[in-house]
Amino acid sequence: MTSQPIPTPPKQGEPQKAVITQQPQQQPPSAPNKEQSNQAVNLLIINPSPRKIKLFEAKLNILNTKYDILREKNNFNEVEAYNNCRDYFLSHPEYTHMAILPDDLLVDLKHIDKLVEDLEKYDYNVLSGISNFSMESRNFFNHMTCIDYMNYGAVDQLAQTARFDYFTQVMTRERYTKLKEEMANKPNRIIRVALSNFPLTIAKRHVVEKIEFGGSLMGVDTVFFQSCINKGIATYADLDVEMLHIKGIEDNHEMQGSILMAFDMSITTRIHNITSNPPKKEQIFLPKIQQPT
Repeated sequence: MTSQPIPTPPKQGEPQKAVITQQPQQQPPSAPNKEQSNQAVNLLIINPSPRKIKLFEAKLNILNTKYDILREKNNFNEVEAYNNCRDYFLSHPEYTHMAILPDDLLVDLKHIDKLVEDLEKYDYNVLSGISNFSMESRNFFNHMTCIDYMNYGAVDQLAQTARFDYFTQVMTRERYTKLKEEMANKPNRIIRVALSNFPLTIAKRHVVEKIEFGGSLMGVDTVFFQSCINKGIATYADLDVEMLHIKGIEDNHEMQGSILMAFDMSITTRIHNITSNPPKKEQIFLPKIQQPT
């Protein structure tokens, strides 16, 4: 996912900013009209990739058995990398939707298939899954890549500044689990969100046409969702599509299993831009692998 500054937690005994309470009960979004539903989705997965994480690469190969993938390799200018992928998508009208896959997000076919199923049924303009915020610590693991749209103060702040307050606005894992339980008997567990941080965010073509990627201190993803708010484009997240965001896993000294995983699989999520001898930038198109009949 995009590189974001890690907020500093308040000192012990220091009061935190007030959290918005009394939120209305979340209702699943209604389906669009039937004329718009049941549309075929032809997906292009874009993968801006400044790193090479073996576990991610192995999962990407499996995704490529079913979906076309465009990789922007070794481009350390994040905004440029995302916009190069956007330009490719826009120049290929055969694709109806663009899926954003950061190179530190572990995704399986079942995750993509479920989101595609949602899109074909409900025809959302922007739909994401959900993941842990990062893996630097237990605290970051126990927060999710989601700000509920019911958090009206966060919506206003994002719209005006492309910033958010991690400690008071980002959904906790406890709230995520409770919300799923509350929605257990609903037709789906899809909620409207103000922000998703690119946990496999999928956007329709007309949305990609309207929004060029931009940068801020909070990252490309935050600016994208700010643009959606300001352009009146509703964004949603399927709470049943939970993935693992491994950013910072090698620095996690609180969760021993994470450290063992990082060392056992030689995982490092740091971006190493060596200016004296930079790796060659590459744009690689990977058509889905044809299975033998």
